[in-house]
Amino acid sequence: QDVARLEALVTEHREHEKSLTTTLVTAQRLSDEIRANAEEEAARLVREAQGRADLLLQKAQARLEDVFANLTRREEQS
Repeated sequence: QDVARLEALVTEHREHEKSLTTTLVTAQRLSDEIRANAEEEAARLVREAQGRADLLLQKAQARLEDVFANLTRREEQS
C-alpha cells in the first residue's frame, strides 16, 4: 500500500509539474507577444510623432519665409 500511495503521489506531482511547465511556457509566450506588440506600437507612435514634427517644421519654415519676404518688401518700399 505504501508503494502504491507513493507512486500515486509521484504521479500527482509529475502532473502538477507538467501543468506548471505548460503554464510557464504559455506565460512566456504571452509576455513575448505583449512585448512585441508594445514595441510595434511604440515604433508606430514614434513614426507618427516624427511625421507631425516634420509637418510643424515645414509650416514654421514657410511662415519664416513669409515673414522674411514681408520684411524685405517693407525695406524695399522704405
